[in-house]
This record gives sequence, C-alpha cells and structure tokens, in this order.
Amino acid sequence: MAAASSLLSEERFLCSVCLDVFTQPVSIPWGHDFCSARIHKYWDSSDTCQCPSCKRTFSTRPELRVNTIMSELADELKKLINAKSVESEKEKRATEQVFTGLIRSVRRSQAELVEVIKARHRPTKQQAEGFLKELRTEIAERESRSSRLEQLSQSEDHYGFLQSLPTFCSPSNEDRTDTDAHGDLSIEAARGTVTLLRRKFGEIMEDIPEIKRKA
Repeated sequence: MAAASSLLSEERFLCSVCLDVFTQPVSIPWGHDFCSARIHKYWDSSDTCQCPSCKRTFSTRPELRVNTIMSELADELKKLINAKSVESEKEKRATEQVFTGLIRSVRRSQAELVEVIKARHRPTKQQAEGFLKELRTEIAERESRSSRLEQLSQSEDHYGFLQSLPTFCSPSNEDRTDTDAHGDLSIEAARGTVTLLRRKFGEIMEDIPEIKRKA
C-alpha cells in the first residue's frame, strides 16, 4: 500500500497544461500525456500545433489515444487525495473541539477560583469594616466626652461638675465614691472624685491618638 501511494504521488500523474491530476488522460504518439479537454483547448488557442511538454511542433494534430492505465491510476490518486482531505478535516475539527473544551475548562476554573478568593476575603473585609466602625464610634464618643469634660471643668458650678463626673467615668465605676440621695459630697469624697477625674481624663486623652492611628 505504501509503495502504491508512493507511485501515485509522483509528478508524472499531473497534467503539464493544468498542473492538476489527470482527468480523462490521453497520450500523443511519443508518449506525453495530457487531460483530454486541456490539450484540445491548448491547441485551439495556439497558431501552431506543438507538444506542451517538449515543444515539438507538427503540421497536423497528432492522433490522441486514451491512456486507460493512466486514467485508472489518476482516479485512484484522486480518491487518495480526497480521503486524505476528509481525514485532515476530521483531525482539524477534533483538534478544534479539544482546544475549545480546554479553553472552556480554563475559563470555568478561573471563574471558580475568583469566587473562592472572593468568598475567603468577604468575611475578612466585613470584620475589618466592623472593627473600623467600632473604632470610629469609640473615637467619636471619647472626643465628645473629652469636650464635655473640658466644658464642665471650666464651669463655676463645682458641685454640679462633681455630680456629673461619674457618667464620664463609666463603665469603670470601681473607684467611684458613693454620694447620698441629695448629692451632698464630703470633702474626702470630693478629693477622691477629682483624683479620679484627672486619671480618667488623662487616659482618654492618651487613647485618642492611638485609636486614630489604628483607624
């Protein structure tokens, strides 16, 4: 089969006029072969009658003989060419399908990976946003408390100032000095409350820059 394919692939099965595989090949007396329609058209369009292969001229057109063997071989060669073309087309389609499937798989995997990454970062992002929100709220509360303390410290109503102080010291009330129902404070209680105020106020003022940096 390989020998036959090699034999059929030789250039001698190509017409020298149309440069294609013979169709209804005919032979001139000295052995050159041509497609029947092509050689007649060639001679019809030329002023002189000559062989397209060797350029030999003659006064009258030579008798053409149908080359049966060449015709059969040419037909076989055409079948092989057509079969090869069909096979190549199948291979091409199969290759395209493989690459198309591969591209789809890559795109699908990429989309899944993106979703996984988003899913992993979503809780972290929410936690960070919640933490920042808490920090901002705490900063705002402490700044507001500091401002109110500053206003109270400048007030001439010292008893009112000392009575308002416990609300600024919460939730740490363990050092708070108890007062009676009418708000009368002893001198010792007042001193303790002032000391507590100074300490709490200092803590608040120290914490604000650190919280701002974290935010």
